Amino acid sequence: MSAHSQYGDVWVFGDSMGIDFKTTSPSLFNTSIATREGSASICDTRGDLLFYTDGTTIWDRNHQPILNGSDLPGLGSNITASSSQGTLIVPIPGRPSEYYVFSLGSMEAGTGNGRLYYSIVDMKQNNGRGMCPADEKSQLLAEGLTEQMTAISGNHCDIWLIVASHTLPEIRAYNINFGGLDTVPVISAQVMGGGIYGGVIGTVNASPDRSKIAFSHGNLVLYDFDPAKGIISNPLVMERKVSPYFYGAAFSPDNSKLYASAFGSNGAIFQFDLSLSDTQKIVASKMPFGTSSSYATVKRGPDNKVYIANLGSMYLSVISKPNLAGQACDFRAEGFRLLRRSNEGLPNEATIAIINKHYTSRTDSVICADSTILQARMQNGINYQWQDGSRGNTLTTDTSGTYWVAYQHYDTECVEYVDTIHLVFHKNVRRYSRTVADAQCRADTLLLQAKNTSATEYFWENQDPGPERVVRTAGIYWVQYRIDSVCALHVDTFDVRYNSYRLSFYLDTLYCLGTPIHFQNTSDQPFNRFYWYYGNGEGSAEGSPQYPYARAGRYEIKLLGWIDGRCTD
Repeated sequence: MSAHSQYGDVWVFGDSMGIDFKTTSPSLFNTSIATREGSASICDTRGDLLFYTDGTTIWDRNHQPILNGSDLPGLGSNITASSSQGTLIVPIPGRPSEYYVFSLGSMEAGTGNGRLYYSIVDMKQNNGRGMCPADEKSQLLAEGLTEQMTAISGNHCDIWLIVASHTLPEIRAYNINFGGLDTVPVISAQVMGGGIYGGVIGTVNASPDRSKIAFSHGNLVLYDFDPAKGIISNPLVMERKVSPYFYGAAFSPDNSKLYASAFGSNGAIFQFDLSLSDTQKIVASKMPFGTSSSYATVKRGPDNKVYIANLGSMYLSVISKPNLAGQACDFRAEGFRLLRRSNEGLPNEATIAIINKHYTSRTDSVICADSTILQARMQNGINYQWQDGSRGNTLTTDTSGTYWVAYQHYDTECVEYVDTIHLVFHKNVRRYSRTVADAQCRADTLLLQAKNTSATEYFWENQDPGPERVVRTAGIYWVQYRIDSVCALHVDTFDVRYNSYRLSFYLDTLYCLGTPIHFQNTSDQPFNRFYWYYGNGEGSAEGSPQYPYARAGRYEIKLLGWIDGRCTD
């Protein structure tokens, strides 16, 4: 297909009119647009209107101009409203919520005649109403073009923008891909248009299978199209006309029929049967329907009917069964009543990159965890988006449920993946214990041990493994371990305290040689055995001894104490 139907479910065109095709019967509504010919509209994945444009102004779904969305060509005037296909909206591949809006000047546009500009719309901005970034607006792409412009999905997650030169016998195909817009086109030979305006006016349209394109520009010319390379070839001139001249063209949903409008005196709608065996038979299969001098744009609708704009009429003409040959196609000149009289234009194609979808599903059972990290099946894709709007190829969660992530991967093929994960979650039951460990002696070495020594995954606060740990200083220590059988996570905490008992003494500072010096022991009470070193090789085990030094000198006195025979200081 050249477009996914939901993106084109709403049409906005002409004199303030819109058609919503999602309803049981297509329904009409009022809009802010006012254009004779060029218009385009785009919907979201649900088929709800996002925004629309005449190529000069962009309006949001509430029919208000988006931020910085006026004067798209930047010339200070509307150069697109009278251009047959004066505007086109193309979603940018790989950049969700961003769109190219192309603006093509009409033959009457003066300075803007035949000029093609592009601007970018970012629908994430302005609270979802969209805006045109100033540095990505009013960019000139080409000059000297006719009023024909369409887009066709490529084979490599890309889109081809098709335009034609007015001065050279060439058709240009610009590639739009994940790198953006390639400003160097693929050039193919063109059978120049005809008619009273030399082929400037008219439309170009692609078949649903993307194998054919038809230029209806005075002459009616059918080409082969290569969606892989953007090459246009094998022109078949269906008919050359001066007046009335061919203006619109559209293919049937099954690609077997081509419908074209001839605008002007004795105009009509013509059917060509493309399913016939050779080109001569195809050309000879031409069958007219209706009589009107005002048949203009021909467009295939989301309902697989073909609609034709009839200038000045309160109706669109409708072909209800376009796959069928001859009268069986059910042409009705007044097939769909409008709110106001029709102009020449209907909205241009809503074309997106064709992406194949691939779905996977799995069930993850997570046992004994406070949280888990869910992963997309492929880790080297792009544009990851989870069901809650999160980005990235992983998602951390602590709740059972069904999760999905969508992303694209384009290394080998154009695929969008959607992975669904059904998560059964068992949280840890946390169990805590606290132990106070007192060291009686200041230099004690303590062995800390988890309450359960047969568990798994021991983890101390210093990252030591195992159920035991040796400490030598006071502080708070903890060990975490798991007992899978009951899905319990244990945390044992140890409050290690060291006693700070002190040895101390004082002695006389004034004494007479030969008179005993009194060593007064003032140590803390837990010390119950002592030994004194007098600094001259002698000592005493008394608590507070007296000792007479025989001669004057400098002596270093030390006191050693025991608590229950274990602690020394």
